[in-house]
Amino acid sequence: MKSLSRNIFLTAFIVISLYFAAGCNKDNPVNTGNSGFIDLGILRTDENGNILGGDSTDWCLNGNTDTSTIVPYLHVSTASGNNRIAKLSWTTIHEYNCSGFDIERKLSGDTGYIKIGHLQGRGTANDSMQYNFSDTVLTQVSDYLYRLKIFNIYGSYGYVIQGYPFIYEVRFTAFGPAYPNPTSGNFKLKYTVPFSDTVSLYFLNGRDTFYLVQNSAYLPGSYEIQISNTFNYHAVQKRLYLKSRIFRFCDTCKYYGDIQFN
Repeated sequence: MKSLSRNIFLTAFIVISLYFAAGCNKDNPVNTGNSGFIDLGILRTDENGNILGGDSTDWCLNGNTDTSTIVPYLHVSTASGNNRIAKLSWTTIHEYNCSGFDIERKLSGDTGYIKIGHLQGRGTANDSMQYNFSDTVLTQVSDYLYRLKIFNIYGSYGYVIQGYPFIYEVRFTAFGPAYPNPTSGNFKLKYTVPFSDTVSLYFLNGRDTFYLVQNSAYLPGSYEIQISNTFNYHAVQKRLYLKSRIFRFCDTCKYYGDIQFN
């Protein structure tokens, strides 16, 4: 009888221990109670990157004030038959909280740009859009350099410089969030690199490390990547890490975030 009672006690202890271990494991969602709501312990986002709620302690969102408007290149050419008229064009892959664009120029060799015009942005839009702007100069177009100053609705801004693909002059860091989250497998991720750096993105899978990006050289700029679920995560929560030579963990800005895979 004593042996049976001892076995029942051990079985109950093991079950309870496993229950609490599962509740603390980041690979498992946590049920909040009888309300039927499952607290996934994540920052929930939709397919457009809008934050829906949840755990905001992950990711580096306090620095996430860049324009998040991707302009791969600023094209500058001359009007047909007139080398004093500059024809500027750029295409946004998408826009996120984009207030607009200041067009700036300077003479080659000068240190400072001057504003010569402004075009309104579209706020948030997931489709591409081409913008055009004309500028008449005193000498010839080849004597000048141009750049775009891209504003978001919060007043933050970044630059795209003529002749440099996808480069912003930024001096802040940002990481995340991933979206959509939860995800069926594929998701997008935004991050900003303030200086030339070497960056890695990875999941920790037990003792193994699954790299999405490994020791890749980055120029200063804001980036967005699309990630496919080639690692076959399903019905599990995983923590994604960003590592670089410059980024440091702190209480208010963390370079990791949890993603729920359905």
